[in-house]
Amino acid sequence: MQYFEGPDDAVQKVYTRILDSSKHKDVMVMMDEPIEQRAFGDWLMGSAKATDSELLRLYTAQWNQRSGEAAFRPAMPPGMGMLQVFWGMRPA
Repeated sequence: MQYFEGPDDAVQKVYTRILDSSKHKDVMVMMDEPIEQRAFGDWLMGSAKATDSELLRLYTAQWNQRSGEAAFRPAMPPGMGMLQVFWGMRPA
C-alpha cells in the first residue's frame, strides 16, 4: 500500500510512474481527492511492515470523501485516520 500527497501535477507524475513500473500490478486507487492539509507533511519517504489483519482493515476502510451534511462529517475519511494511527505506531 502506498500513500502520497502533494500538488496535483506531482501526484499525477508519481502515479504515472507507478503504473508504468513492472514492480506494481493490479493497482487500485483507494483515495484520490483534494485535501485541506497534508497528513504526512514532515515525511518524505518511509516504509513499515503491516500484519495481514492491519492490511485488511486498511484495505476495507472507507477512503473516499465524506458524504452528507458538512456538520456531521468526520475530519477525515476513516481509512486515512487508520493509516495515520498505523504510521504513528511504527518503530522509529
